[in-house]
Amino acid sequence: DQFNNCIPSFDTPLIKRQFYNGKWKNEEIGNAIALEERNFCMNGWRWHMQAAVKEIFRMREVVQNIDQNELDPVLAKKRLSECYKYVWTFLFLKLFKVESKVVFPLLRKDLPKEARSILDEYERESKRINDFGIKLGQAIDSLERNFQKEKIIELGQILLKLEKQALKLQTTQETYIVPYIMAYIPANIQKKVPDKVIA
Repeated sequence: DQFNNCIPSFDTPLIKRQFYNGKWKNEEIGNAIALEERNFCMNGWRWHMQAAVKEIFRMREVVQNIDQNELDPVLAKKRLSECYKYVWTFLFLKLFKVESKVVFPLLRKDLPKEARSILDEYERESKRINDFGIKLGQAIDSLERNFQKEKIIELGQILLKLEKQALKLQTTQETYIVPYIMAYIPANIQKKVPDKVIA
């Protein structure tokens, strides 16, 4: 795991592992907020990610229903187009916009240098999600031009990969970034991030 040198936790001081004289030692990362004063107030960002992951799953269910029940192509294409606009254009592109303009400038400014590798990895994974989103749009366009069962199956495979990648991103958010935010960014600063980022 690329993050093994950082061991964030909700209920312990953040520590890093350093290798000295042939032995690993744990050192507390300085200037952390006292445990009893830690809060997480950037819930809009967290909820937005949860909603995006949930809606990918629901779109996969729509695709499976079309494949299994052989829906009318006109109706199927309309449903898929609506799903794509909601899942990708509304949820994911808005999430990426909020992250690039609000969330990550704040995190890179206020989190310690030990968190940089985690933030870098999160942004790399976001770019991979963007690649799947482009493929998803291309698959929808192809289906609208020529509705075939094989293309429905291909669409389902793309959505599965997108879901796995989004879950990976969500895990990084929850397991690593949220504890860092709680430990190093005061609640009044966190509240600068819009709570209702989906709106």
